[in-house]
Amino acid sequence: MQIENEKEIIKLKEKFEKQLKQLEEDIPIYETSNNHELRIASNSLKAERDQLIIIVNALEKQIPMFVIYEYDDEFLCPACNFEDDGYDITRLNVCPKCGQRLKFESEGE
Repeated sequence: MQIENEKEIIKLKEKFEKQLKQLEEDIPIYETSNNHELRIASNSLKAERDQLIIIVNALEKQIPMFVIYEYDDEFLCPACNFEDDGYDITRLNVCPKCGQRLKFESEGE
C-alpha cells in the first residue's frame, strides 16, 4: 500500500510541477502585456505560483528518501544532513529537523 501511496504522491507532484512550469512561462507574458488587466492579473498568477511552490515542496517531503549511513547505527537525513544524534529516526521514519520522510535499506531491499 505504501508503494501505491508513493506513486500517487509522485504523480500529484508531477501534475503540480507541470502547472508551475506553465505559470512560469505565462507570468512574463502577462507582466509585459500592453493590456492593463493582464498586467494586474499577473499578481494573481504570481500568488498561485507561490502556492504551487509550497505544495510541490511539501509533496517532495512526502516521497521517502534513503538515509545516508555514516556508521552502523548513525544516519544522516539526505535532505538536510541532520544527524540522528540521540533520535531514533528508524522508528520515526521522518527527519525531526526538516520533515523529510525517510527510507532504510531494510525496507524492501
